[in-house]
Amino acid sequence: MNAARNDSVLTPEQLPQEIEDRYNTTDIPAQDSRKSNNKNNTPLHLQILATHLIVFNSFGLVQSFATLSAPYHNHLHQPPSAISWIGSTSICLAYTLAPLSTHLLRHTSHPHLQLFGAACQIAGLAIASWSHRYSVTLLSQGVLVGVGHGLTFVPAIARLAARLGASRWKMTALSVAGCGAATGGMVFAGIAQWAIKRVGLSWTLWVLGGVVGFNAVIVQGLLRWGSGESEGVDATPSRGDGQRVKKTWWKVRVLRDRNFALYTLAIFFFFAGLWIPFFYTRSFAVEALHMDPSQSFAVFMILNAAGIQGRIIPALLSDAVLGTINTYFVVLLLMGTTLFCWPLVGSSTDMFVWAGAYGFCAGGAVSLVQAGAISLCGEEEDVENCLGVVLGVAGVASLVGAPVGGELVRAGGQLLGDGSKAHLLLQLCTGGFILLACFALVSTRVLKTGWKVVVKI
Repeated sequence: MNAARNDSVLTPEQLPQEIEDRYNTTDIPAQDSRKSNNKNNTPLHLQILATHLIVFNSFGLVQSFATLSAPYHNHLHQPPSAISWIGSTSICLAYTLAPLSTHLLRHTSHPHLQLFGAACQIAGLAIASWSHRYSVTLLSQGVLVGVGHGLTFVPAIARLAARLGASRWKMTALSVAGCGAATGGMVFAGIAQWAIKRVGLSWTLWVLGGVVGFNAVIVQGLLRWGSGESEGVDATPSRGDGQRVKKTWWKVRVLRDRNFALYTLAIFFFFAGLWIPFFYTRSFAVEALHMDPSQSFAVFMILNAAGIQGRIIPALLSDAVLGTINTYFVVLLLMGTTLFCWPLVGSSTDMFVWAGAYGFCAGGAVSLVQAGAISLCGEEEDVENCLGVVLGVAGVASLVGAPVGGELVRAGGQLLGDGSKAHLLLQLCTGGFILLACFALVSTRVLKTGWKVVVKI
């Protein structure tokens, strides 16, 4: 694992170029061939749109969860830290199911996998709408919806990344697809904000499920466009000598590489802090700055909207100038600085500016996670295993980050008082997580290239 790989951006499951060749080749040996209708004939722009909608349905729900936190608090009579377990569980499963979902993608059709995942998302929201018990809501919207995220998100990005191959516009296309998290976060949050006041929480969840279902129908049409009846796709790569690469879901042995181990540590700290502001920015705006609900909602929308530019601009900078690891370090440093400026926010204007800055940094940082892992993974057959380890660590960190944030707010209120003081421990801890991630990433770079400054990596 010593050879460096080419950098790319926004590739949650980058598959080797050999896989793309398997999708498009017309001269496949008989022993490795499947039915000819397995070819991916969907027009590229339609596949990008489909992937955008898939990310919209998964991480759009994740990034809008804060809009449901207060209604769930009143509905289930649970503290904020307990409510945050619902959202963090779905995030965890979206990442940790990556090895399973890519394995399933090699043995079933992509449209069928997307259909089953969307059914899990809709069923989870429907069951949550009937529930008045915390445990049922956790299992439905946390676990079942999270399974749906895990079965849809990574396979969609993996197929698009393989389709693009070494295209000059690969970075831009993946960035547009990844922006579905920001657009979905805004749309779902807007619907929830409007509907909860008028029809209540239960019917709001039904409406959100309807939006997921509507998008899923469009996705099915787009993925099947021009491809006929799609059977399973064998995405197992071949070496140059024609021998098949033996695939496994998970090889922790990749952590023996010190570069990759340090990078994985950076990912853990990053995801431990990443989602905390998405869960607690609105409560800070209301409790510390005494903003009204409409103003706090505007802050939350800016937090999501800034992620669109945050995903695209660092991606362009990475491919054109700095490289993935260098760009990632710069974005993490800005992100940590932004978080340490959070305690200085003292007015509504400050809050709007801070939300835009953090949303930009968060969008940029999360878009570079998988590309960084690929750049440090030297063996072609280890790519999926590297990504499986990284995404698994990201899922575990995401699971505990937001609930820990809730406990920090509670502890801050008891030790320091109400208002902005109650959030001080959360703010400092979140900034500390990101700076630890920054330090681990710098260690990764130094170990790989030494103290050379002008090196694209």
